[in-house]
Order: sequence, then C-alpha cells, then structure tokens
Amino acid sequence: MLDFYTELQDTIESLRRSESEETPIAQKVSIWFRQFLLHNCNNRLTFYSLYNSKGILLTEGGINKVPLPRLIQACLLSHVENICFAMMFLNFAYCANLLSLVLPISVLFYGLLENPKPSNRYWRFVTIYLVCTIAFKFFY
Repeated sequence: MLDFYTELQDTIESLRRSESEETPIAQKVSIWFRQFLLHNCNNRLTFYSLYNSKGILLTEGGINKVPLPRLIQACLLSHVENICFAMMFLNFAYCANLLSLVLPISVLFYGLLENPKPSNRYWRFVTIYLVCTIAFKFFY
C-alpha cells in the first residue's frame, strides 16, 4: 500500500512537470483530469482494478501512462457500491411504495454500517429481492 502512495506522488509530480511545458489544450485538459482523479478519487483503493493480484501495475510506465477511459472506469468501479446505494434511494424517491422501501432501509440499517463494504450475502439478498420485486410487479 505504501508503494501505491509513493507511486501516486511520483505520478502527480510528473503530471505537474508535464503541465508546465508548452502543451496543446486537449493534453492540458487530460493532465488536469488525471490530477483530479488521482487527488480526489484515491480513497478505498480506487485504482485497485489497475493492478494484478501481485500488486504490479498492469500497464507499463506508471499510472500516468494508463489510458484516460481506463482511469475513469477504475474510478467508477471503486465507487460502485455508493452508486448502487444512491440508485436505491432514487428508486424509492421515484416510485415510493412499500416494496421499494425495503432497499433504502437495508442500506441504512446494514449496508452503510458494514466496514469497509457490505458482504456478498448482502448483495445476494439485494439481487434476489430485486428479481422477486420485478417479477411481482410484472405479474400484478
């Protein structure tokens, strides 16, 4: 984990050096966006999907050589549970009934209290509940 943060600091410094040089506008935007992702999206192993099981970066040349769409994908993958929790609340806000109330209650009373993230049992329960709810709404 310490290697990740030292590599992160090295990447940020190299991005700052390349930003100071004369570069086209598109490349400056790309550099700024990479800095934003590295600074603001590195909690809870944001770029975990960029590494293999031995902790080695999958692309050569460091994080600053990873394609920008891959960085965005890694950022979204690291926050997928927060996105799911938000969608559960939005579903309840859009379609407020007792069937859709179960998901926000499960998030508040179990999902957010699990540290560092909910177990597979919780996600299986949510999946099975959603399938049953969709089937129930389809037939009735």
